[in-house]
Amino acid sequence: MINRFDVAQYPPREPSRVLARDRWTWKREDISNAYPPEDYSLSYRFTSQANTADVQEAVASVLDGVFVIEIESVETEDYSAGTWRWEAVVMRASDASEVVAAQGFFEVLSATETSHVAKVLAAIEATLEGKAGDDMLEMEIAGRRISKMAPGELLMWRDRYKAELAGIQQADRVAAGLGSPRKIRARIR
Repeated sequence: MINRFDVAQYPPREPSRVLARDRWTWKREDISNAYPPEDYSLSYRFTSQANTADVQEAVASVLDGVFVIEIESVETEDYSAGTWRWEAVVMRASDASEVVAAQGFFEVLSATETSHVAKVLAAIEATLEGKAGDDMLEMEIAGRRISKMAPGELLMWRDRYKAELAGIQQADRVAAGLGSPRKIRARIR
Protein backbone atom coordinates (compact mmCIF):
# COMPACT_ATOMS: atom_id res chain seq x y z
CA MET A 1 0.00 0.00 0.00
CA ILE A 2 1.24 3.50 -0.76
CA ASN A 3 0.80 6.65 1.28
CA ARG A 4 -1.25 8.88 -1.02
CA PHE A 5 -0.22 11.94 1.00
CA ASP A 6 3.50 11.33 0.34
CA VAL A 7 4.64 13.35 -2.70
CA ALA A 8 7.45 10.87 -3.34
CA GLN A 9 4.79 8.21 -3.99
CA TYR A 10 2.56 10.29 -6.30
CA PRO A 11 2.04 8.67 -9.70
CA PRO A 12 4.03 10.26 -12.56
CA ARG A 13 0.96 10.80 -14.78
CA GLU A 14 -2.66 11.83 -14.66
CA PRO A 15 -5.02 9.12 -13.44
CA SER A 16 -7.34 7.36 -15.89
CA ARG A 17 -10.07 6.87 -13.29
CA VAL A 18 -10.75 8.91 -10.16
CA LEU A 19 -13.32 8.98 -7.41
CA ALA A 20 -15.27 12.18 -6.75
CA ARG A 21 -14.80 13.42 -3.17
CA ASP A 22 -11.34 11.79 -3.10
CA ARG A 23 -7.99 13.62 -3.10
CA TRP A 24 -6.37 13.51 -6.57
CA THR A 25 -2.59 13.74 -6.87
CA TRP A 26 0.14 13.23 -9.44
CA LYS A 27 3.38 14.84 -10.58
CA ARG A 28 4.80 15.64 -14.02
CA GLU A 29 8.58 15.50 -13.99
CA ASP A 30 8.65 15.24 -17.79
CA ILE A 31 6.81 18.55 -18.20
CA SER A 32 9.08 20.10 -15.55
CA ASN A 33 12.12 19.00 -17.56
CA ALA A 34 10.80 20.50 -20.81
CA TYR A 35 9.40 23.64 -19.16
CA PRO A 36 11.55 24.57 -16.13
CA PRO A 37 9.33 25.83 -13.28
CA GLU A 38 11.48 28.92 -12.79
CA ASP A 39 10.35 30.13 -16.26
CA TYR A 40 6.93 28.47 -16.62
CA SER A 41 3.82 27.58 -14.64
CA LEU A 42 1.50 24.61 -15.09
CA SER A 43 -2.25 24.46 -14.68
CA TYR A 44 -4.92 21.95 -15.64
CA ARG A 45 -8.23 22.54 -17.35
CA PHE A 46 -10.88 19.83 -16.95
CA THR A 47 -13.97 19.78 -19.18
CA SER A 48 -16.94 17.47 -18.67
CA GLN A 49 -17.79 15.63 -21.88
CA ALA A 50 -21.44 15.44 -20.81
CA ASN A 51 -21.67 19.21 -20.29
CA THR A 52 -18.85 21.17 -21.96
CA ALA A 53 -19.91 24.29 -20.05
CA ASP A 54 -18.73 22.50 -16.88
CA VAL A 55 -15.04 23.44 -16.71
CA GLN A 56 -12.84 23.07 -13.63
CA GLU A 57 -9.25 24.20 -13.14
CA ALA A 58 -6.30 23.34 -10.91
CA VAL A 59 -2.89 24.95 -10.51
CA ALA A 60 0.24 22.87 -10.04
CA SER A 61 2.73 23.67 -7.33
CA VAL A 62 6.47 23.08 -7.57
CA LEU A 63 8.41 20.84 -5.22
CA ASP A 64 12.13 20.18 -5.76
CA GLY A 65 11.86 21.44 -9.33
CA VAL A 66 8.92 19.18 -10.25
CA PHE A 67 5.33 20.19 -11.01
CA VAL A 68 3.02 18.58 -8.44
CA ILE A 69 -0.75 18.46 -8.78
CA GLU A 70 -2.87 18.12 -5.63
CA ILE A 71 -6.62 18.55 -5.89
CA GLU A 72 -8.22 18.28 -2.48
CA SER A 73 -11.34 16.21 -1.84
CA VAL A 74 -13.43 19.29 -1.06
CA GLU A 75 -12.72 20.49 -4.63
CA THR A 76 -13.38 17.16 -6.36
CA GLU A 77 -16.96 17.17 -5.04
CA ASP A 78 -17.72 19.58 -7.92
CA TYR A 79 -16.93 16.93 -10.55
CA SER A 80 -19.92 15.01 -11.90
CA ALA A 81 -19.58 11.33 -12.73
CA GLY A 82 -18.58 10.64 -16.32
CA THR A 83 -15.79 11.28 -18.79
CA TRP A 84 -13.71 14.44 -18.47
CA ARG A 85 -11.09 15.83 -20.84
CA TRP A 86 -7.95 17.23 -19.22
CA GLU A 87 -5.39 19.63 -20.65
CA ALA A 88 -2.03 20.41 -19.05
CA VAL A 89 -1.54 24.10 -19.88
CA VAL A 90 1.94 25.60 -19.58
CA MET A 91 2.29 29.37 -19.35
CA ARG A 92 5.55 31.19 -20.04
CA ALA A 93 6.26 33.74 -17.27
CA SER A 94 7.95 36.28 -19.55
CA ASP A 95 4.90 37.00 -21.73
CA ALA A 96 1.98 34.86 -20.42
CA SER A 97 1.85 32.82 -23.64
CA GLU A 98 0.20 29.41 -23.21
CA VAL A 99 0.62 25.99 -24.80
CA VAL A 100 -1.13 22.69 -24.15
CA ALA A 101 1.73 20.40 -23.17
CA ALA A 102 -0.37 17.24 -22.73
CA GLN A 103 -3.99 16.18 -22.90
CA GLY A 104 -6.19 13.18 -22.36
CA PHE A 105 -9.30 11.85 -20.65
CA PHE A 106 -10.20 10.41 -17.28
CA GLU A 107 -13.31 8.86 -15.82
CA VAL A 108 -14.85 10.28 -12.67
CA LEU A 109 -16.76 7.79 -10.56
CA SER A 110 -19.24 8.99 -8.00
CA ALA A 111 -18.45 7.73 -4.52
CA THR A 112 -21.69 5.76 -4.61
CA GLU A 113 -20.88 4.10 -7.95
CA THR A 114 -17.95 2.08 -6.63
CA SER A 115 -19.76 1.17 -3.45
CA HIS A 116 -22.85 0.23 -5.47
CA VAL A 117 -20.91 -2.43 -7.39
CA ALA A 118 -19.48 -3.80 -4.13
CA LYS A 119 -22.90 -3.77 -2.43
CA VAL A 120 -24.65 -5.58 -5.29
CA LEU A 121 -21.88 -8.17 -5.43
CA ALA A 122 -22.16 -8.73 -1.66
CA ALA A 123 -25.95 -9.13 -1.94
CA ILE A 124 -25.63 -11.66 -4.76
CA GLU A 125 -23.03 -13.64 -2.84
CA ALA A 126 -25.17 -13.57 0.31
CA THR A 127 -28.11 -14.89 -1.69
CA LEU A 128 -25.97 -17.67 -3.15
CA GLU A 129 -24.78 -18.59 0.35
CA GLY A 130 -28.36 -18.79 1.56
CA LYS A 131 -28.04 -15.80 3.87
CA ALA A 132 -30.56 -13.59 2.11
CA GLY A 133 -33.71 -15.18 3.37
CA ASP A 134 -36.32 -17.39 1.86
CA ASP A 135 -35.73 -19.61 -1.17
CA MET A 136 -38.97 -19.02 -3.06
CA LEU A 137 -38.42 -18.04 -6.68
CA GLU A 138 -41.80 -16.35 -7.03
CA MET A 139 -44.30 -14.65 -4.75
CA GLU A 140 -47.30 -12.40 -4.97
CA ILE A 141 -47.75 -9.26 -2.88
CA ALA A 142 -50.89 -7.11 -3.20
CA GLY A 143 -51.68 -8.65 -6.57
CA ARG A 144 -48.20 -8.00 -7.93
CA ARG A 145 -45.99 -10.92 -8.95
CA ILE A 146 -42.32 -10.75 -7.94
CA SER A 147 -39.70 -13.18 -9.18
CA LYS A 148 -36.29 -13.94 -7.78
CA MET A 149 -33.35 -15.02 -9.89
CA ALA A 150 -32.57 -18.67 -10.35
CA PRO A 151 -29.15 -19.86 -9.09
CA GLY A 152 -27.72 -19.91 -12.65
CA GLU A 153 -28.73 -16.27 -13.17
CA LEU A 154 -27.23 -15.31 -9.82
CA LEU A 155 -23.94 -16.97 -10.76
CA MET A 156 -23.88 -15.10 -14.07
CA TRP A 157 -24.52 -11.74 -12.36
CA ARG A 158 -22.01 -12.53 -9.61
CA ASP A 159 -19.34 -13.11 -12.25
CA ARG A 160 -20.25 -9.87 -14.06
CA TYR A 161 -20.13 -7.77 -10.90
CA LYS A 162 -16.89 -9.45 -9.77
CA ALA A 163 -15.32 -8.56 -13.12
CA GLU A 164 -16.60 -4.98 -12.92
CA LEU A 165 -15.28 -4.54 -9.38
CA ALA A 166 -11.93 -6.09 -10.35
CA GLY A 167 -11.73 -3.68 -13.28
CA ILE A 168 -12.39 -0.69 -11.03
CA GLN A 169 -9.81 -1.89 -8.51
CA GLN A 170 -7.20 -2.57 -11.20
CA ALA A 171 -7.76 0.84 -12.79
CA ASP A 172 -7.30 2.39 -9.35
CA ARG A 173 -4.02 0.49 -8.93
CA VAL A 174 -2.75 1.65 -12.31
CA ALA A 175 -3.83 5.24 -11.61
CA ALA A 176 -1.91 5.08 -8.34
CA GLY A 177 1.20 3.90 -10.21
CA LEU A 178 1.13 0.42 -8.70
CA GLY A 179 1.41 -1.63 -11.87
CA SER A 180 -0.04 -2.56 -15.19
CA PRO A 181 -3.24 -4.56 -15.59
CA ARG A 182 -1.62 -6.60 -18.36
CA LYS A 183 0.59 -9.62 -17.95
CA ILE A 184 2.97 -10.26 -20.78
CA ARG A 185 4.05 -13.79 -21.38
CA ALA A 186 6.87 -14.63 -23.72
CA ARG A 187 8.23 -17.89 -24.98
CA ILE A 188 11.94 -17.87 -25.70
CA ARG A 189 13.33 -20.64 -27.86
